[in-house]
Amino acid sequence: MDNQTHLEKIIENLGNRFENDELAYLALTSKVENVLRDKIAFDFHKLYRNQKLVCREWTNQKETKLRADLAILNLNAEPELIIEFKAHSSIVGIGEWSKSLSDDYYKNKSRHNNVDIIFVLFANYIDQMPGNKLYMNSIKYYENLQKSQSRNYTIENQNEDWKKALKKKEIKCDIYNYIIFAGKFENSNVIINTFIHKNIEI
Repeated sequence: MDNQTHLEKIIENLGNRFENDELAYLALTSKVENVLRDKIAFDFHKLYRNQKLVCREWTNQKETKLRADLAILNLNAEPELIIEFKAHSSIVGIGEWSKSLSDDYYKNKSRHNNVDIIFVLFANYIDQMPGNKLYMNSIKYYENLQKSQSRNYTIENQNEDWKKALKKKEIKCDIYNYIIFAGKFENSNVIINTFIHKNIEI
């Protein structure tokens, strides 16, 4: 399998890499981007060992101010794949991340034109708010989560809003959608709606 196919397999099984309800807690109480990226990076590291380098926060030595969230290099230290990650914590308003996709694409493509670039977006979703308002002290973006509940905002709405945002930005790509079941936080079922963007054209 190639790097991109391995990434899909790793993300497909990502929910099983945490203790029961651990990922639900992490997703609702802070940005989950780095937590998931690091799990993905280590799975790649175990897979490739001495065959390839798996670099978090990779910096090209010629462009020390520019970093990629994750890069897979061959043994000549040349990038084969660059992956950028973002996490959307508040359910509604997912379209704002289309600019990040565009920015990350241009940042990397201008310097690594022949390297595959993938953009991964993790988007939180909960089926109901925790019953005890005490949790508003620990849950990030609590008010935005409430808005999504009052609007009966579904995962289908989230998917549609994201597709509309990409179309508005004139971003063309292949999108692969995975649902990660993160577990429970208090009485809330937590899902991480995951989008993998490949073959990006802007």
